[in-house]
Amino acid sequence: MKKLEELAVKFLQNQECRLNIRKAGIFRFMEEYRFLEHKHVEYEINYISAGQAVMLIEGKKVEIHQGQCVIIHPQKRHSFWVNSKAGCRLTQLEMSIEMDHQEEGFLSWDGTGWDYYVIQNCEEVTPLIERIARLYRGEENEYQKFLLKISAVELMITLSYHLNQKDKRYSPAMRDRMNLAVEYIQEHYSDPMDLEQVAEHAKVSSRYLRKYFSEVMGITCIQYITRLRMEKAKQLLWETNKTILTIAIESGYDNAQYFSRIFKKTEGMTPREYRMLWRDERTGMGISLEQNKT
Repeated sequence: MKKLEELAVKFLQNQECRLNIRKAGIFRFMEEYRFLEHKHVEYEINYISAGQAVMLIEGKKVEIHQGQCVIIHPQKRHSFWVNSKAGCRLTQLEMSIEMDHQEEGFLSWDGTGWDYYVIQNCEEVTPLIERIARLYRGEENEYQKFLLKISAVELMITLSYHLNQKDKRYSPAMRDRMNLAVEYIQEHYSDPMDLEQVAEHAKVSSRYLRKYFSEVMGITCIQYITRLRMEKAKQLLWETNKTILTIAIESGYDNAQYFSRIFKKTEGMTPREYRMLWRDERTGMGISLEQNKT
């Protein structure tokens, strides 16, 4: 923490240390909104204020839900789509930091060994990003610029604290094993699968796997598998004319009735109702994006 404090003071005092912001604000997206794969030089920080969505980050599918904050490392390919009937509301910031000699450590979560982080229960991030957005859009003068830098430092310290707390619970070796478990699920979710099978692949106990999913991802392992299967099913229902039974099988279920029951429980409608809802809207899908400039 001492090094972070020293670098924060240097950042505020040295005029050659710059904060660059490309985007900052509150954004609302309607159901089925999609943003194609892209990358940029800034960190992207997203706090999910309402709803849920899916991000594909360097080929890894990441479910994001209300109350979570997702930090994407610069130059990492990512895309975004909304899979909630209620849409999704993001408080978003894209920023980069310029310091002499490219000093590392200003962000304790900086480095090249990761693509993204997901943080649970960090509601204080939202007002910080909103404040940065207001200052960014306000009158440009030295006073505003300095307040903007102070707010950015406060945000980075807050994120660093949450990430350090998260990292204390799991060693790098155990995080690698959990990543293996998540990657295995993402590759095999449409196959018959149980918790013991996933734990065996990651070389951890099923009890430890349950604890990790609950504490870090905020859902159970089974819920995560179900969400992946539902996303696959919705894609097939929307983009193909395959039968419900075929879609059930390709999504990991061998029984159409059971599949339909799970689908209705998670999506609020039957597979057939979902298909009819979008049948006439497969071309020219509407997109809604609103930006709060207060």
